[in-house]
Parts: sequence; C-alpha cells; structure tokens
Amino acid sequence: MREKGVFVDHIPAAGNVAQENSTTQLQWPAFVPERVAEFAMRGNGYVLAVSGGIAVCAGALLPFMWHAQASVAGAQVLSGFGIGLGYRVISFLFGALLAGLAYWTRRSPARLRPIAMAALVTSVLGCAGYSLYTLIGISGLTVNSYLGPAHVSWYPSIGLLISIAGCAACAVAAIVMRRSSPRA
Repeated sequence: MREKGVFVDHIPAAGNVAQENSTTQLQWPAFVPERVAEFAMRGNGYVLAVSGGIAVCAGALLPFMWHAQASVAGAQVLSGFGIGLGYRVISFLFGALLAGLAYWTRRSPARLRPIAMAALVTSVLGCAGYSLYTLIGISGLTVNSYLGPAHVSWYPSIGLLISIAGCAACAVAAIVMRRSSPRA
C-alpha cells in the first residue's frame, strides 16, 4: 500500500501529464522497494543524480581507509590512516562533475540523452575505480620501501563506501534519464 503524504503526492500541471505517464511506464525489478523507485524517478532521475554527486563529494571529505598496515620482513608496521590531499581534491572534483552533469540535464533538456550517456559512462568508471581501489587494498600489494619489500593493505572506510554508493546512484539515475523522454 502506498502512503499518502503532503510531500509525496502532487497534482501535475496539464503540460506535464504526458511526461509523467512516459516515466511511470519504466519497470523496476521486484526486489527494488517502492520508495527507492519513487526517489529514483523524481525529476526523471535528476534528484538521484545530484544526490549521488553530492555523496561522492562528501565521501572525499570523510576518511577513505582504516587499518592501513605494512608488513616488512614479517613484522607488522602501521603505515597510516588516509590518503593524500591531492587524491581527496580529485575525488571531490569528480563528485562535482557528476552533480554538474545532472545539473546540465536540467539546463539543456533537449540534449538529455547524450548527457545522460556521458553521466552513465563517467559514473560506471568511477564506481569501477573506487571498487578496484577497495579490492586492491583488501588483497594488498607489494611495494619497495627503504626497509625492503613491504606488503601494504587497508580496508575501506565510510568515505570510500559513500563514494561507491554515490557513483552507483548516479549510474541508476543516468539509466532512468536515458529511458525517459526528453522535454522540449
């Protein structure tokens, strides 16, 4: 059953009826909750895309990894708890790029599909990059240090997990945008 509330229900304007009917025809898998599907459909995916971009920006400001350690000649050495400022700035700018692509779909509705395709490719590549960084950290890698070869590993923290979720949200929103009809 659907709950009725002040913020959930709205009466569309006469010009928006055809647009709303075209977006409600999208079929969601059975395992997607109705609230999540409603949130993804707000503004033809615009709200979800902007939220995902803001999440990636916020993830850049939070701790990216925890329990980073190195093993040199069998001895465990604590190696740090974060990443450098330059990587945080790049991650923040990447989130701003995702939010900017979502904003661009609002400013140029006639070019909705090409912009949504660019947002989809960008967010999938970002999600793959953050996930690869996580997997490399969990499995560890061998680097050369002044003490000899060292095995370095780390675990993802809240900033990295939020960045992955933000990229996934942007990808879902881009799919919604691609499947909806552009406004004139």
